[in-house]
Amino acid sequence: MIVANLTAVLIRTNEVYCRVPMPAQLHYDAADPLAFDMLFWTSDDEEEGLRTWTASRDLLVDAMTSPDREQVGEGDVKFIRQDKAGRILVCLKSPEGHADIALPTQTVQSFLESSEDDAAEGVKSIHRLVDEAIEGILDGA
Repeated sequence: MIVANLTAVLIRTNEVYCRVPMPAQLHYDAADPLAFDMLFWTSDDEEEGLRTWTASRDLLVDAMTSPDREQVGEGDVKFIRQDKAGRILVCLKSPEGHADIALPTQTVQSFLESSEDDAAEGVKSIHRLVDEAIEGILDGA
């Protein structure tokens, strides 16, 4: 498991703008090579205050290489790279509302680099499984 500790900043929740720092972590587990988790602690209560979101690792990679201020993603999780501010804005949406949370670009980049080899190997494993499944189907046809 690869873990990056960082301080995230809550920029907006629903329609209220704020600037609230909070502890956060990014987790990558090679057992799920296409995804990563974002953990945010919204209060001092370790269990009650923990919020976890899972997103596509490729989506985050796309955000890091997209033009400045271009939104990447659709649906519940979106990313916007903001070069001047040195951050990636994570836009989260749920039935309860939405939140915009800023993550430091440098920490995100380091996290992606440290998980790159594991992610590539995991994707190769998935491709092998798909190839084997297709081969099995074709052999049975």
